[in-house]
Amino acid sequence: MPGPPPASGSGSDSNPDSGKTRRASFRKSAETFCDGLRDHFHARRQLLELELREAAGFAARKAALFATAAILAFFGYALLLGALVSAAGRWLQHQWPGLPPGAGWQIGALVCGILHLALVFLILLRLSRKNRQPLFEYTRAEFRKDAQWLHQKQSGKEKNASR
Repeated sequence: MPGPPPASGSGSDSNPDSGKTRRASFRKSAETFCDGLRDHFHARRQLLELELREAAGFAARKAALFATAAILAFFGYALLLGALVSAAGRWLQHQWPGLPPGAGWQIGALVCGILHLALVFLILLRLSRKNRQPLFEYTRAEFRKDAQWLHQKQSGKEKNASR
């Protein structure tokens, strides 16, 4: 903003208060700009913190699914497989009496192990699915708005400079 108009008949350099007024006006504009910039970055930081918490929740859900899969894999293998292998081995030995001793147990162990690993594979497939809602969508949208605004400001300056 320009300072007060010069007194009639005097040049702009003859008023010593004119420079002080302009400096004060410039200082006030700079402070207002800095305040606005600080508020802008504060709002961006708050938005980023919010989305980081959201991402942490997503990661925690994935970690819980992974831990569940690991626990199921371990206990499922240790408890159920032992019982199923034993039952399958006895059943196979009864169905084919000509099998060598212990062969029914080995075939039963192989079949039960394959079935169990198929269940673990299904759980791991669920873990590998992408999140339906993209992370940091609000921050990315705000950055796009900022980029558009800056582009408009820059193209406006270029138009003014070419005149």
